[in-house]
Amino acid sequence: MENREDFCARLGISEGTYANYERGDRIPDVNLITKVSLSEGISLDWLLLGEGPMRRNETPALPSDKAGTRKLIWNIAHAFWSNLPRRSKPEEVADQFVEMFDYLAQKDIGEEAAAKVIEFGAEQLRRSIKK
Repeated sequence: MENREDFCARLGISEGTYANYERGDRIPDVNLITKVSLSEGISLDWLLLGEGPMRRNETPALPSDKAGTRKLIWNIAHAFWSNLPRRSKPEEVADQFVEMFDYLAQKDIGEEAAAKVIEFGAEQLRRSIKK
């Protein structure tokens, strides 16, 4: 494991500056935060907001509380249902929804990408109904 002196040298900061960051006496600038993110593989969301997985490309965890999980499921189901023809069979909707939920729960994607996944799933179901 790398020691503090080597870590600071690699980032181009002094150990005193690093100690100021640790204590919260100073806030690192965006260039240093970006450098840490890139060199250590740490997510910017985690560094800046303390949210999501710590490591980039790490599968994000599902919400740990019942209310968060319920909200996630409700939002996906509502968005999916609103894209479907009303004559959809409940079993087909449930199957397609579960597939989308599994996919979205394992990916770290934004709302726009999630909307595209939901639209795609709804289009697949629409096509199967037309057959």
